Amino acid sequence: IKSIAPLKSLTCVLGGRLNVDDLAHDGLERLEILRVLGLSEVNLALFPSLERLTVEDQRRLNELDVRPSQKLQRFSVFNCKKLTRLIGVDSAGSLESLRIGLTDIELNEILDHLPTSVKALSLSSPRKRINDEIQLRIASLGLPSAYYTQAP
Repeated sequence: IKSIAPLKSLTCVLGGRLNVDDLAHDGLERLEILRVLGLSEVNLALFPSLERLTVEDQRRLNELDVRPSQKLQRFSVFNCKKLTRLIGVDSAGSLESLRIGLTDIELNEILDHLPTSVKALSLSSPRKRINDEIQLRIASLGLPSAYYTQAP
C-alpha cells in the first residue's frame, strides 16, 4: 500500500486482521475500516495525513487514540460495542464533524471536553436514558447532526 503514492482514500471491508499496520500510508487522507473480523488495534500514527476516519462494526476494538491524527476533520465510530476509550478527541483541534454511536464510550465525557472546532455532532448510546440525556445536551449546543457520507 505504501508504494501507491497517489492513494488518498482506502476502505477496508470484511476479511480478518489484528491491526492495520500493513495498510500504513503517509499520504492517505480518508480511511474506512468496516466489519473487519478480529481487529483489536488501530495505530493512527501510521496515517499522518488522515483527515477522515470511519470505524464501524469492530467487536474487539477496546480503545482508539486519535492524538496522532492532527489533521483529522471528520471522525465516525459506530457499532464498536467494546470500545470504552477514545483518547485525544479533546485535543483534536482540526476536528469539525464527530459521530459516535453504539459504543461503550462515556458520551458525557466527550461532551464535557468537546473541541471548539466541532461544527457537527452526533452521539448515541444503546441505553435509552443516557441517550435521551445526551440528545438534550447536544440540542443545547445548537450543533447540527454529523452524518456519515462518502462525499469528498
